[in-house]
Amino acid sequence: GSGTFTRRDGVKDHDTYRDLRNAMDAVGFDTSEQNEILDVAGALMHVSNLDFIESAPDVATLDKSNLHITKVIELLGVKFDALNDATCSCTITVRGEVVRKTLDVNGAKRAMEALAKATYSALFEHVVKRINRSI
Repeated sequence: GSGTFTRRDGVKDHDTYRDLRNAMDAVGFDTSEQNEILDVAGALMHVSNLDFIESAPDVATLDKSNLHITKVIELLGVKFDALNDATCSCTITVRGEVVRKTLDVNGAKRAMEALAKATYSALFEHVVKRINRSI
């Protein structure tokens, strides 16, 4: 183990992980799908540790020096710039014209929370649909 957390309930994480993999096998997730689901879940755990910095007045940027950013972009399979754009700006359509607006640090944090929530929701819905198809 990593030595960062000692369970007090006697549950062995490796046993729980094995049980999870066995359950995923039983409902028809192949190994590749299982890995993708676990990658997204892992990325979502790291997302909560990301930080934003103010790169200009009222302009947020993901903090590249944050240790979790590398893991998030690796697990999600996205580039830093794509994640930065998705969380630090938004587009608004006004009278047919699309305008890109930068977000401040608080806006970027809210955008990241919304992205994480939407991603988790889509992942959960996907897993539930697959389980329902198998029963």
